[in-house]
Amino acid sequence: MTGNDILERALDLCALHDENVASGGEARGDLRDLKARAPALLNTLIAELNPLHERITRQEKEIRLLRTMTETVDLHPGITGSLLPFRLAALLIAEEDPELSRVLGEYARDARAALLTDGKTVTHRILEVYG
Repeated sequence: MTGNDILERALDLCALHDENVASGGEARGDLRDLKARAPALLNTLIAELNPLHERITRQEKEIRLLRTMTETVDLHPGITGSLLPFRLAALLIAEEDPELSRVLGEYARDARAALLTDGKTVTHRILEVYG
């Protein structure tokens, strides 16, 4: 998913969908601030969630931040499809609607927990030290 795809989902979760944003055009006036804040917030979330990607995939990965919102977010599809939109929506709407932000944050925690539960596990040999 691209940064714009994630932003579009986040706006949908906030009931603020704008066809202009979906088609890559200029946001309507009341959404310009949200669209302007989204790249920095999204890059912060990408850096924050990179360790989760590594844990799920069991592969180390260098953090790749977005330069433009048309670039693809290089994280696990479960992160880009659910967790990132919920987290971005919660951050974008926090000042305008704290209750909705809290609910979206809860959905994000649930999505994270589901990703950790369903992700690959790492096994290690046990070193027997007492016998």
